Amino acid sequence: MGTWSRGRTPWDTVVRECQEELHAAAVAGRVAGERPFFVTCARTRGEGAHTDVSLWYVLDLDTVVSYDRREFAGVRWFAPQQILEEPIGVLDPHMHRFVRKLMNGL
Repeated sequence: MGTWSRGRTPWDTVVRECQEELHAAAVAGRVAGERPFFVTCARTRGEGAHTDVSLWYVLDLDTVVSYDRREFAGVRWFAPQQILEEPIGVLDPHMHRFVRKLMNGL
């Protein structure tokens, strides 16, 4: 997702980015509403490496019909257990912790 803009709340950014990148309306999930459910800090890899602070939101989306192909190579849905079965090195380094917290929060 994108960068926060001055004068906008982080939730405003979620709504904008969801529309721009997933062509879908952002609907706040019942777990945390319009607040971040999870916050992480990670060192990025590759050229221009930097520390990335991410606010993770839970959205109520059933499907994505189209998406910005400049941003994503593809979109797939996973059940929480399927995510936990993926090797940590394949996903965001915090994804397993996020899913475990989400599973405990529901």
